[in-house]
Amino acid sequence: MASLIELRDYVKSKGSISLIEMANEFRTPKELLEPMMERLVQKGQIETWVPKVMHSPCCSDRKSCGCGGEEKPVRYYRWVE
Repeated sequence: MASLIELRDYVKSKGSISLIEMANEFRTPKELLEPMMERLVQKGQIETWVPKVMHSPCCSDRKSCGCGGEEKPVRYYRWVE
């Protein structure tokens, strides 16, 4: 399992990354990473955002392009300068 420092530094190196991408990178379930990421948000080291849902053909099945849909948005994190 990754430490808070490793997660923070990884977000800094990427600029912006989704929770799903973080889970894949660290081979950790997103349900375990999310509370750790929220701690970093609370400390003001990173910020979280949810992109607006775009209705495009690739998102029709809500799986093919990483779309989470309105009922389950994909959460992203970015470095705070």
